[in-house]
Amino acid sequence: VYSDTGGWVGEVAGVLLDPKSGYAEYLVIFYREPGIYDRALMAMDPRRYIPVPWSKFVRRGEEFAFQMSVDEKRLVSAPSLQKIPAMLNLEMARAVASYWQSVDSE
Repeated sequence: VYSDTGGWVGEVAGVLLDPKSGYAEYLVIFYREPGIYDRALMAMDPRRYIPVPWSKFVRRGEEFAFQMSVDEKRLVSAPSLQKIPAMLNLEMARAVASYWQSVDSE
């Protein structure tokens, strides 16, 4: 997975489907934080699984590569998972949806 500026961001670790429609709702990114953003050292776990809405991706020319239309800095504060579940529990689903809606409204 690449950022909108072309830099490598992480790997697709999984896909979360909408249980009603069966369509992909989120790509789960295995993200490795670079560590520093605007002089702020990030003290979080540098390896996280982050569900990002499917609508935020476009396919790149490479066979299995995606480009993400999200500023990479948004991933730092995005809700993350310790492992990839079969589906999100209700609380996490709400947190993830709310976060990405707030990003869209900015």
